[in-house]
Amino acid sequence: MIDEYSRDKAQQKALVISCYPWEWQEVLTVEGAIELQKSGHQVNYIDLSRYSEGFLKNLMRNTLMQARARRNEVLKSYGITISYPALEILKARFLFLFLKYTLPTYRFMLSSGWENIYPGLVDKTGDPQASAENYPKLTRKLAIQDFVFNKLLENCFEHADNYASTLIVNGRFPLNRNAASYFSKKTSVDYIEFGANREKFQIYSVSPHSMKNRRELFKNFFEKHQIPETKIESQGQDFFQNRKRFDNQANIDWTRKMKPEKLPLFASSKKTCTFFPTSEKEFAGVADIPSEEHFKNQFEALDSLIACLGDEWDIYVRRHPKADDSIKDPEKKLWTRFQNFSNVHLIPPDSSVDSYSLGMQSDLVAHYSSFIGPELIFAGHKNVVTLGPTMWEDLDQGRHIHSSIELKKYLSSPARPMAQEKILYVGYFMENFGTQFRAISWNAANGRWLFK
Repeated sequence: MIDEYSRDKAQQKALVISCYPWEWQEVLTVEGAIELQKSGHQVNYIDLSRYSEGFLKNLMRNTLMQARARRNEVLKSYGITISYPALEILKARFLFLFLKYTLPTYRFMLSSGWENIYPGLVDKTGDPQASAENYPKLTRKLAIQDFVFNKLLENCFEHADNYASTLIVNGRFPLNRNAASYFSKKTSVDYIEFGANREKFQIYSVSPHSMKNRRELFKNFFEKHQIPETKIESQGQDFFQNRKRFDNQANIDWTRKMKPEKLPLFASSKKTCTFFPTSEKEFAGVADIPSEEHFKNQFEALDSLIACLGDEWDIYVRRHPKADDSIKDPEKKLWTRFQNFSNVHLIPPDSSVDSYSLGMQSDLVAHYSSFIGPELIFAGHKNVVTLGPTMWEDLDQGRHIHSSIELKKYLSSPARPMAQEKILYVGYFMENFGTQFRAISWNAANGRWLFK
């Protein structure tokens, strides 16, 4: 994406905003700042990470945070200016703590102000958890933190419209999303996220969770690169075979809690369907706004699946595994209403049920933008449908379903299975997309980034 927009913004000022003290976010902002500077921009790197709670904890354990002087030296060597508004951050931290501990009714004060901070984005995605009414009640501390952070942005960037663009990590974390909302009113906003692995990045003009944006990237990737079919086949196969063991992009083994070939107890008289959702927080506030005739979210898609299949089917909902080992399940309440259906069986994130075996033993697999869909197609499953958009939708339009009408039509007359060789294009893209880091290297042995 950098190549496409850098020509129009060359020699213009750009902001790169660091909002969190997390090492992976600092890695991305550093590499993003260098890329923009190399593309001809005049880059100002703004470090607001010390506003966030958890700064001291991350300072103790993160290599790059301990090497802040080295980070500044590297950025300056590329001609990047660095700003750290220490006084404004300190004042914001004191205000945050004052409101957090002295105003127990503060959450109600924010209910009416929520839309001013996030103007319509959350509600329009249809996410039932992060609505204007629910957010302050669910997490008072975050509501206060975001409110004060917005004031910090107003104080530090009164003339943000002097910049041609702003680069922010990911966009879905509260402070990142807050910054994106603030700067989008004054200038263009781009997002940076990891590419194919921990030493590549990708810049998005809409959002890493915008399937329209990702579909455009996917299409442009193969139009730009003339890749031999043999290479697509070999590297595509490598990707799917390796991802089952370890996800290089997320740096996690999703199957670490699964017992190979373990299945729930199937009812022999019924057909089985497994629904694979994604993590709901991935889409809250940063996904594409669906059209009125399409599923608003994965819960509406599951409702439609239950209604269309009826009682003759058993439906297993294999919830997305958690990235960490905490006992918390913040999305549990969002799924509890599906327990009221006698033929719907919820499998929790930390279950030892083998997702791959479950999918392969199911008569029908439905997923909502989950990558296990392509994995099961690669494994040979002939009846996989997608209830929602994906980046590879153009390869398999007959089995990408966006509404109840389309789902009923498919169930009455299923489209032909996707050719297995087509899915290798998805694997090849995921194995290779993104721009290589210039200043930072990843040590897989100890899970650390270091400046080169």
